[in-house]
This record gives sequence, structure tokens and C-alpha cells, in this order.
Amino acid sequence: MSASDPSGQEEPRPRTHDWAGQADRRATIVTAEIRKLENRLLAIGPMSRAKLAESCGADHWRDGTFEEAVREGIRTGRLQEMPMGWLKATLGHNGRSMPPST
Repeated sequence: MSASDPSGQEEPRPRTHDWAGQADRRATIVTAEIRKLENRLLAIGPMSRAKLAESCGADHWRDGTFEEAVREGIRTGRLQEMPMGWLKATLGHNGRSMPPST
């Protein structure tokens, strides 16, 4: 029973949105997707964005996640953009940076 409601009914609580929690979940998802991209590129080698998206099944990911993962992967240095829109992984299987291609 609520003191402000004489009928004894509970007043609905205002909905609050957990923006920080949502951002954390999104970051976790994007990190996992970067790992998928990185693993695919390490296994197969450099490829176009379109081929990478197809190869990773990105059409089943949440809208925008593929491009966000590519951007974040490039920003963090885990992926590298090559000429003609191709991508490659920059870390080897041992977790160390690969030498730049010449």
C-alpha cells in the first residue's frame, strides 16, 4: 500500500533506462564481433569488406554492428584497411603485431 495512493494500489514506478549497462553490452558485442573478423582474416587472409561480411555471416548481426566492428577494429589497430577497401588482421596467432606488408 502506498501512502500517496489511498486505494491501496501501488503506483507504477517510472521506467529508468540503464544507458551505461546498454553501452557496456554494446561494447562487449562489438569486441566479440571484432574477434570474429580478426579470426576470419587470420584464417583466410586479407579480403574485401563484402567478402568478410559474407564470410562472417554479418547479415545475421544486429544492424550496423559489422561496420561498427570494422571501424573499431581499425581504430584499435586490430584490423588494417588496405587499398581497394580490403581488410587484414594486424595481430598474429601469438597476439603480437605482424610486420607491415611491403
